[in-house]
Amino acid sequence: MCDDAQRARLRAIRDRIRRRPPNYWRIAGGSVLAVLGIAGLVLPVLQGGLLLMLALLVLSADIRVARWVRLKIERRYPVLRRAVRRGRSWFQRWIPAHRRRLGHNPREVQQVEHGG
Repeated sequence: MCDDAQRARLRAIRDRIRRRPPNYWRIAGGSVLAVLGIAGLVLPVLQGGLLLMLALLVLSADIRVARWVRLKIERRYPVLRRAVRRGRSWFQRWIPAHRRRLGHNPREVQQVEHGG
């Protein structure tokens, strides 16, 4: 099944997740996506399945049950797992490149912290 290195890596990830406090804005956003996704299952205007998957991805960072469901789905559908990983890596590259446009200027933060 799993070798020792893989188990140690999974334990380290689990411990890091347990230590981090929950982000309530992310939970609120994921909950809104979940409600819109459920409404989208009934309404023809909204893409319910897509919104529910996005909600699951957002909520899985803070909620254990959502993480468990996401991992079950990723194990069952490997194509989906690859798509999620590609999307996550794209997003992690996109954020630093667009921080200024998003309203975050690291120089201003440093000046305020250092009294400059």
